[in-house]
Amino acid sequence: MSEIHAQSSSKLEQILIAKVCEPALSLIPRQVHPNTISLVNHLLWWVYAGLAYWAWNLEPVGRTLALVGAGIGLFFTMVGDCLDGMQARRTKRCSKLGELMDHGLDALAVPLTTIGITFALQLPAWAAAPVHVFTAMVYNAQLVLYHHTGHFVHPRTSGTVCQAGASIGYVALAICFWFFDRSLPWVDLAVGALGIIAIIAQLQYLAFYYGMLKKLVWHHLPSMLLCGGFAALYLNGIIDTLAFLMTVALVSFRMSGSYVLFTIIKRPFNGFDIGIAMWAVAIALAHFFVAPMSVGGNSLHNLLPYLACAYMAARNLIDFARHFSALSPTSQTA
Repeated sequence: MSEIHAQSSSKLEQILIAKVCEPALSLIPRQVHPNTISLVNHLLWWVYAGLAYWAWNLEPVGRTLALVGAGIGLFFTMVGDCLDGMQARRTKRCSKLGELMDHGLDALAVPLTTIGITFALQLPAWAAAPVHVFTAMVYNAQLVLYHHTGHFVHPRTSGTVCQAGASIGYVALAICFWFFDRSLPWVDLAVGALGIIAIIAQLQYLAFYYGMLKKLVWHHLPSMLLCGGFAALYLNGIIDTLAFLMTVALVSFRMSGSYVLFTIIKRPFNGFDIGIAMWAVAIALAHFFVAPMSVGGNSLHNLLPYLACAYMAARNLIDFARHFSALSPTSQTA
């Protein structure tokens, strides 16, 4: 929401903004700060992911309501993602801090989308791993391009359109699972097919950005390797599904969020954090060479991925505090 140069060619996105977001904007008082909208919307992302996560722990009625609620929540996050920038421009409160909150928090919110989808569909590991990693990688490639060129380029199918489509999909999913059990062979086959379609779509997005990045793609590889490392731990049974999804989400937050920060303050960033790699190695070594032990009633092996998540979040908070003064000046451009 400051010096960003966004490019989008999606007509459907323009329709959604005109028919949904602009009417919603008219209901928001001008006194509401755009950063408040960003924070509230980010909380809504967690509500959405939580509903999708807990859905399969509930009875059929509760599961249906949770999946419908996740769809509604995802739709509102789509609206919120548009409203913070629109409110900033309307009230002339665009700022570097606002841009960081908008796109920096998206570095965590984008993987939350696939966290919800993974649990809602009960994706098998072979599909969950690439779907989640590729989602984080698409946004990272977008941010690498942003960092090195100053242009935030959307693919033809933007995030706004994807969120709107996925929100409708959740409602359809709730209806489907109300009538048909997830364990049915044809349902399992359909879920696998959806996973393959998602992987193909994400590979197309990556090809789109790699074509624009050209030699800059090397700056994208560190994040890919870090996410791939946690995927390898997951596929080998070293960490469970939730731990895998959360660690990759935090890698995205740490790496892509840092690209946003350092682009805004015009500082170089190499796209790598050796500490994350050390955490991944520590998790693997603990699995193979350390006898199981309990810490506060929980297995140390199970806690390590979440300690890695805490490390990544803390590193971002430290960077934010260190460079806060550079984010303070207000910019009138969006």
